[in-house]
Amino acid sequence: MPQIWVLEYDGIPPAEVFNSASGFSTPVVINTQTDRGYYYKNSVGVTPLAAGDEWTYVYLISDYPVVASSPVAIPGLAFAPEASSTYLVEAQLLVQTDTLNNGPSPGVDWPGGISLGGIKISIPEGSTGEALFNGNHLADGRAVPATFPASEPFLSLINSTFTVGGSPSGNFSLTISSAA
Repeated sequence: MPQIWVLEYDGIPPAEVFNSASGFSTPVVINTQTDRGYYYKNSVGVTPLAAGDEWTYVYLISDYPVVASSPVAIPGLAFAPEASSTYLVEAQLLVQTDTLNNGPSPGVDWPGGISLGGIKISIPEGSTGEALFNGNHLADGRAVPATFPASEPFLSLINSTFTVGGSPSGNFSLTISSAA
């Protein structure tokens, strides 16, 4: 009968952790920092166990009012990426303003150490048009609507994929500011 043995490791386990002189089958190693499991696959090396839905969901439970014309990080929507990892970030922001044509401007602040990354941000300019920001990891940026109706909620969409190098620094942060 096949055996599975489980080890704990502080962080993503290196390949050496999977070698066994005891003749056991492939072990499962648990990262004690994230509770994520890994196994060793000869064709690709250290491989995360599929655990169903791999997404991390963040729901903001209160409004975040902002009056700043320069971007500020949205509390709860920033994280420090792990080295040598790839991320897919998607966000839906329900945005509204009390001042005609001073619309919310969603954006991004990139951490250091990104080897490859891109982002697309859309923000409505009323019910038929939208402002777009298509950018990459080489510069922070934001989508700035030219017009925005007062006292009407609209949905802003953010999609980003990025790969982190061996020495990341800082946070990946979604930001918000007023357009004016």
